[in-house]
Amino acid sequence: MYASAYQSEYQSGLEVSTFPIETDPVELTEDSVTEILTKGSVKDTKLMHYVEQLARKDVAINSIRRQKKHLEMQIRKLQDAGIMKDENNAQEVAILKDKIAKLERGMSRENANVEYVKNVLFQYLTTVDATAKQKMLVAIATILQFSPEENKKVGLRTK
Repeated sequence: MYASAYQSEYQSGLEVSTFPIETDPVELTEDSVTEILTKGSVKDTKLMHYVEQLARKDVAINSIRRQKKHLEMQIRKLQDAGIMKDENNAQEVAILKDKIAKLERGMSRENANVEYVKNVLFQYLTTVDATAKQKMLVAIATILQFSPEENKKVGLRTK
């Protein structure tokens, strides 16, 4: 690839080269390099030097491309891991929001139950009607889930 560009430049030069341009510079043997250095002109050695530099740069470029590809794959893996964590966190947040809502509803019910028990107990304490007191006592025992023993102690019949 580089040899053809240098070949045309070289052929337009002043003297004819003994350097085999068609040969891949990377595949040159020690003997051919030595032959060029001993028999070749200054232009031949300069050309050989440039071809070797280009070959080294090609190797470096390929190495850098492999490193770049490897780093890009690592970036993709990290991005995928980040996306997975975001999805997991979103699911966890949704679950926790549901739990919070459930607990808030439970607390709201408890507050309503406490308010109801307070009102029934207040009416029980302030009423003088025995029949009404008996009904309120049944309601209180039911709300507070009295055991049969506790029902007996307050004067309620067990079923």
